Amino acid sequence: MPQPKNITVTVTVDTETITQANVDTTIVLTDTNHDHDITPDDSATFEIVANNGGQVTFEIAQKDGKTGVSFVSFEEAPAPPGGVCKSVMKPLPKSPKWRSTISGNQKDTEYFTIKVNVPGKGDFTLDPEVKVEGP
Repeated sequence: MPQPKNITVTVTVDTETITQANVDTTIVLTDTNHDHDITPDDSATFEIVANNGGQVTFEIAQKDGKTGVSFVSFEEAPAPPGGVCKSVMKPLPKSPKWRSTISGNQKDTEYFTIKVNVPGKGDFTLDPEVKVEGP
């Protein structure tokens, strides 16, 4: 049985080139679990694979290292056609720690929306997912 593992997800925003049309490629997700985009170079398909009982912490960064960016919110998103959404991040990450504990059954998946703010450009949303790897 997999042991709970804490994961840190870094959400890096390309503040210079981001637009509403290119969010999936200008907001890049990486994590300490070495998870990946299901569709290459499309962070909307980023899948965090976590163990029940593990914590997931989200950090935000800017690609240019100087333009401030911030999280606005995390919200549950509807499942794609044919998918089933389970609430596995309890509670959804929120200010100030942006952390959640995984609580679900093996193969449960939660689809969620991350909303970030780029000063002078507005809010942008991305819809990745988190999947429970083990009990």
